[in-house]
Amino acid sequence: MEPNKVIARDYSAVLLESEYKMLTSGIEALLAGNQDRIRLETIEPFFILSIDKENEYYRFIIRFVENHLNTTFYKVNCNEEKLELFVKTSKSDLKDSKTSLGR
Repeated sequence: MEPNKVIARDYSAVLLESEYKMLTSGIEALLAGNQDRIRLETIEPFFILSIDKENEYYRFIIRFVENHLNTTFYKVNCNEEKLELFVKTSKSDLKDSKTSLGR
Protein backbone atom coordinates (compact mmCIF):
# COMPACT_ATOMS: atom_id res chain seq x y z
CA MET A 1 0.00 0.00 0.00
CA GLU A 2 1.24 3.49 -0.82
CA PRO A 3 1.79 5.97 2.01
CA ASN A 4 -1.12 8.35 2.74
CA LYS A 5 -3.61 6.24 0.81
CA VAL A 6 -6.55 4.45 2.36
CA ILE A 7 -9.07 1.92 1.15
CA ALA A 8 -12.13 1.50 3.33
CA ARG A 9 -14.55 -1.29 2.58
CA ASP A 10 -17.74 -1.44 4.59
CA TYR A 11 -20.32 -3.36 2.63
CA SER A 12 -22.95 -2.78 5.30
CA ALA A 13 -23.11 0.94 4.46
CA VAL A 14 -25.90 1.90 2.13
CA LEU A 15 -26.79 5.42 1.04
CA LEU A 16 -30.37 6.39 0.32
CA GLU A 17 -30.98 7.75 -3.17
CA SER A 18 -31.58 11.21 -1.67
CA GLU A 19 -28.25 11.00 0.19
CA TYR A 20 -26.43 10.02 -3.03
CA LYS A 21 -28.00 12.97 -4.84
CA MET A 22 -27.20 15.35 -1.99
CA LEU A 23 -23.59 14.15 -1.98
CA THR A 24 -23.04 14.46 -5.74
CA SER A 25 -24.79 17.83 -6.06
CA GLY A 26 -22.86 19.15 -3.05
CA ILE A 27 -19.54 18.07 -4.56
CA GLU A 28 -20.48 19.63 -7.90
CA ALA A 29 -21.28 22.91 -6.11
CA LEU A 30 -17.95 22.67 -4.28
CA LEU A 31 -16.07 22.07 -7.55
CA ALA A 32 -17.90 24.99 -9.21
CA GLY A 33 -16.85 27.28 -6.35
CA ASN A 34 -20.45 27.89 -5.26
CA GLN A 35 -19.74 26.69 -1.73
CA ASP A 36 -16.70 26.13 0.45
CA ARG A 37 -17.68 22.91 2.19
CA ILE A 38 -20.24 20.14 2.20
CA ARG A 39 -21.44 17.99 5.06
CA LEU A 40 -23.53 14.82 4.83
CA GLU A 41 -24.97 12.84 7.73
CA THR A 42 -26.46 9.46 6.94
CA ILE A 43 -29.11 7.65 8.93
CA GLU A 44 -28.04 4.00 9.03
CA PRO A 45 -25.26 3.29 9.51
CA PHE A 46 -24.56 6.64 11.08
CA PHE A 47 -21.61 8.44 9.57
CA ILE A 48 -20.68 12.03 8.90
CA LEU A 49 -18.83 13.06 5.76
CA SER A 50 -17.46 16.53 5.25
CA ILE A 51 -15.47 17.77 2.29
CA ASP A 52 -13.78 21.13 2.10
CA LYS A 53 -11.19 22.76 -0.10
CA GLU A 54 -7.80 23.43 1.40
CA ASN A 55 -5.46 25.18 -1.04
CA GLU A 56 -5.47 23.08 -4.23
CA TYR A 57 -6.66 19.91 -2.46
CA TYR A 58 -10.01 18.69 -1.19
CA ARG A 59 -10.08 17.17 2.27
CA PHE A 60 -12.52 14.40 3.14
CA ILE A 61 -13.21 13.77 6.80
CA ILE A 62 -15.32 10.68 7.40
CA ARG A 63 -16.52 9.72 10.86
CA PHE A 64 -18.24 6.37 11.42
CA VAL A 65 -20.17 6.30 14.70
CA GLU A 66 -20.97 2.83 16.00
CA ASN A 67 -21.86 3.98 19.50
CA HIS A 68 -20.80 6.74 21.84
CA LEU A 69 -17.60 4.88 22.72
CA ASN A 70 -16.59 3.63 19.28
CA THR A 71 -15.98 6.18 16.52
CA THR A 72 -13.63 5.73 13.57
CA PHE A 73 -12.14 8.67 11.65
CA TYR A 74 -10.67 8.78 8.17
CA LYS A 75 -9.01 11.80 6.61
CA VAL A 76 -8.28 11.73 2.89
CA ASN A 77 -6.94 14.43 0.60
CA CYS A 78 -7.45 14.46 -3.14
CA ASN A 79 -7.04 16.83 -6.06
CA GLU A 80 -9.79 18.25 -8.25
CA GLU A 81 -9.36 15.59 -10.94
CA LYS A 82 -9.90 12.77 -8.43
CA LEU A 83 -12.91 14.52 -6.91
CA GLU A 84 -14.47 14.96 -10.37
CA LEU A 85 -13.88 11.25 -11.03
CA PHE A 86 -15.51 10.40 -7.68
CA VAL A 87 -18.65 12.38 -8.65
CA LYS A 88 -18.77 10.81 -12.10
CA THR A 89 -18.40 7.30 -10.65
CA SER A 90 -20.99 7.95 -7.93
CA LYS A 91 -23.53 9.19 -10.48
CA SER A 92 -22.84 6.16 -12.68
CA ASP A 93 -23.25 3.80 -9.70
CA LEU A 94 -26.60 5.38 -8.83
CA LYS A 95 -27.77 5.15 -12.44
CA ASP A 96 -26.64 1.50 -12.67
CA SER A 97 -28.43 0.60 -9.44
CA LYS A 98 -31.67 2.09 -10.75
CA THR A 99 -31.28 0.19 -14.02
CA SER A 100 -30.66 -3.11 -12.24
CA LEU A 101 -33.78 -2.55 -10.13
CA GLY A 102 -35.87 -1.90 -13.23
CA ARG A 103 -36.68 1.70 -12.46
